[in-house]
Amino acid sequence: MTCPNAFTKTIGLASILGLAIIADATLQAAEPFDIVLHNGRVMNPESGLNATRNVGIRGDRIAEVSSQALTGKVVIDATGLVVAPGFIDLHAHGQSNDAAEYQAHDGVTTQLELETGMPLMAEYISSRQGRALINFGATIAHGMGRAFVIPKYAEMVKSLTAELQNRETNFDDYSLLMQSAYDELTRPEIELLRAYLAQGLKQGALGIGMEHQYYPGAGREEIFRVFEMAAGWQATIFTHVRSMGIDGMQEVIANATATGAPLHIVHVNSSSLGELPMVLEMINGARQRGLDITTEAYPYTAASTGLESAIFDPG
Repeated sequence: MTCPNAFTKTIGLASILGLAIIADATLQAAEPFDIVLHNGRVMNPESGLNATRNVGIRGDRIAEVSSQALTGKVVIDATGLVVAPGFIDLHAHGQSNDAAEYQAHDGVTTQLELETGMPLMAEYISSRQGRALINFGATIAHGMGRAFVIPKYAEMVKSLTAELQNRETNFDDYSLLMQSAYDELTRPEIELLRAYLAQGLKQGALGIGMEHQYYPGAGREEIFRVFEMAAGWQATIFTHVRSMGIDGMQEVIANATATGAPLHIVHVNSSSLGELPMVLEMINGARQRGLDITTEAYPYTAASTGLESAIFDPG
């Protein structure tokens, strides 16, 4: 925009263009918006705004946020309501349009399956593109990847792969995950697993989903080697830790420290139980020393999982 002093000195091409831009902006401002959200409590985490405002929308974009009255073709009275960016659900196991419809009613505009992940990343993305009701994404599944590299499951994997390619949604096959839960990988199989996970990252995975409390056959070396591989990609590991309490937390924090892999600890509340205050101290201490470690806590008190899962093994 040309300042007044500069304008009085010269009326050049730039000034004329500047006036044209100002005139165009003024004309656009005078035109009614497609939608106006009137008198809502506007909350923007990025700017810190938390106040009553009017929001003008053109097409699929927010064109103006103002304390002044705005005119629109459609005006929605948002008095007493919060106007906020769409919520991002990091822990959305339901990756179908049925699930997305429920989430959209709750204000969720992005559903991400980051804890468990998906076993066939390219097929998963293809199954959702052009069909998904809201934004989507997933990690590559470490747990299913273990079954994919163990020779004795080859026929089951082949059958499952064919089935998943024909589904609308690319869910894990829980029975295969449970059958392989107690298998320990050999070093060559760990290398195959790393290659499988890397392929998923190449195909668009948002990181690595690692819920190794569900498959106790995953040894300490296997988990460390996966962290090591993730560090090379700077791919975040989203983990449901090995056990509830301090020990499981120490394993993943130590691995992140030793390798430099970004780490996200899912549902820290239910994985820590009564030791939550100390676990939060550990995470905060690591972050203060420059480690890329984050966490989450779901806001509800109920939880669920499969009764046959390894979580309920003796001890």
